[in-house]
Amino acid sequence: MIESYFHDDFFSLSLRIAYWRRRILLGTNDRLSSSNSSSSSSSNNSSSRVVVVVVVVVIVVVAVVVVVVAVVIVTSAAALLLLLLLVVVVVVVVVVVVVVVVVVVVVVVVVVVVVVVVVVVVVVVVVVVVVVVVVVVVVVVVKGAQLNLVVLLHKMLRCYCPWYSITRKCLCLAAWLTALITFSFCITSKGKFWSQVFEGYCLVFV
Repeated sequence: MIESYFHDDFFSLSLRIAYWRRRILLGTNDRLSSSNSSSSSSSNNSSSRVVVVVVVVVIVVVAVVVVVVAVVIVTSAAALLLLLLLVVVVVVVVVVVVVVVVVVVVVVVVVVVVVVVVVVVVVVVVVVVVVVVVVVVVVVVVKGAQLNLVVLLHKMLRCYCPWYSITRKCLCLAAWLTALITFSFCITSKGKFWSQVFEGYCLVFV
């Protein structure tokens, strides 16, 4: 009776030990399998994350390259356009400056030429007047031909009649100045020589 009890108790204990041993073994296997599955899933997740990161990085790099190329192209075109515009502006400014300088130089040259001509004309007129005055003084003082001199001066003054044109006044004055000089030479000591050269004037006024 006691032996059978111990036998039964030992058998049941061995069964329980075997049962729990099996359960432990199964639990370990389950944990190993779950850990394997979790590691595999984590590795799969990490690999998928790496792939996603790589794809995102590639997309970002391509987008940056495209933006940089577009900016470079747009900037180059704008720079070229600005350069061409600057060249056109510079050329226009240079042409305008050259034209203005040429016009100013031409105006200055014309003004200088006109001033020179006026100065020359004034000098010639002054010289002619001085010569005429000297000749008249010589004629009046030395030879005393007051009558013919008065006639000549009267005829010269008539050249400034109001109804005469400027051209006629100048021609008249030149003619009578020539007559006055001729008359002066005709009545001087060289009168015979000048009377042959200016015979008409000498016959009229002497």
